[in-house]
Amino acid sequence: MTVFLLLIYIILRIGFYFYNREFFVDARTIDILLSFIYGIRFDIAAIILLNLPIFLLFNLPGKLIEFKWYRVIVFILFCIFNLVGIALNFADYKYFPTIQRRLLYEPYTMLPDILRMIPSLIKEYFVLFILLIFFVAIFIYLSYQVSKRLFNRILSSSGLLIQIIYFIVLIMLMVIGIRGGLQLKPIRQTNAFFSENRAVGYLTLNSTYTVLRSYFQYTLPEYKLMSNEQALSVVKDMFYSSNEKNIDPNYVFMRERQTTNPMKRMNVIIFIMESWTSEYIYSISKDKPLTPFFDSLSQHGVLFTNFLANGQRSIESVPSILSSLPGLFPQSIIGSRVEINKFRGLGSILLEKNYTTSFHHGAASGSMGFDAFIRSAGFMKYYTNSEFSSLEDSLYDGVWGVYDEPFFLDVLDKINSFSRPFCSVIFSLSPHDPYTIPNYRKEDFKKYEKEVPFERSLRYSDFS
Repeated sequence: MTVFLLLIYIILRIGFYFYNREFFVDARTIDILLSFIYGIRFDIAAIILLNLPIFLLFNLPGKLIEFKWYRVIVFILFCIFNLVGIALNFADYKYFPTIQRRLLYEPYTMLPDILRMIPSLIKEYFVLFILLIFFVAIFIYLSYQVSKRLFNRILSSSGLLIQIIYFIVLIMLMVIGIRGGLQLKPIRQTNAFFSENRAVGYLTLNSTYTVLRSYFQYTLPEYKLMSNEQALSVVKDMFYSSNEKNIDPNYVFMRERQTTNPMKRMNVIIFIMESWTSEYIYSISKDKPLTPFFDSLSQHGVLFTNFLANGQRSIESVPSILSSLPGLFPQSIIGSRVEINKFRGLGSILLEKNYTTSFHHGAASGSMGFDAFIRSAGFMKYYTNSEFSSLEDSLYDGVWGVYDEPFFLDVLDKINSFSRPFCSVIFSLSPHDPYTIPNYRKEDFKKYEKEVPFERSLRYSDFS
């Protein structure tokens, strides 16, 4: 049954591609093909999420399946559930061009309005409606033929013990399918954005998955504190240079610089330093010199001492720094419903200028959901301790990942192999609780053994 439904979702994706082909004209052929391959992962998750009660009823140990009334109920539920999923995907054929993303939570909040508009929608999208009716008829007929064969196989299956074992194995496989595999974190919508072309990510997804997944995701609160005109005036006074003009009044930060000078295609490296609180940085706080190397750098560059924190946790820092989406909400944007909304990250902008973009993190792959989000922000190369060339026990902090010094050196080797120009983001791990430093470096920091572990760990990170 899963294979049958999988074929249905592949057909729906083909239809989505051809119906909205103008959004994919800039996508590479290989990325289009890969979207169909990667999309299978989301199709399986959607099919299992949608059909979870059906699969359990269908394979429930015992003799219930022998009763015709029971089989009829299971079949009717199967058709209802899956026709809703099919209808969501058909609706997205027309909804996607409007919102330029897949359906999310709209069916939960707009259902009365959608039901009220059905007559006018049928009239306006008559061809699509006829296509849906035809698809529904074919689906019900094929489902009946497939389910009839499956019922016959179950009726002639093994005894109760084998059925129970099979049922347990089925539950385990469904959990793996919903998670999208055995990786560290379950997949979410952003994992679909593997390509530089953002539209390909929406092709990889299916609307059944995005709607079901969004039900369990955090919803960011909406704030409306002033009019767009007032906001634009305030932002212009605070941020706009004399040679900048606003592009769209609905997006007050969106501005274009008027200049005749060509772009300087410089290489860019951004260090995101774990737990580097300003009060511990001597060049800012003038308190205790724990970061002598950084302080020396500050004498030869630009040091900002008047700033606002863009988040309290690591998971908030990445959207803040790389996509200008600060941690203003109780929960990070990563993993929320709005994560697949249309936005432009720093990497996306530099990709348009033919930059090589990369993100380096010494933790495990998928840690804090960075793997999916950073590609949405345009950083197409993603490196973790899985790609570390020589991961020995002495280089591992025992909790989070690779110590800063060996990881930074490994990052340097990778960056040196990139085509130029490049933009690389390096997210450190030290200092982090339990604030350890490598055994082979402890002698170098022995004179600081009376300091608290955090301070010694911060010194090591600065040294790295």
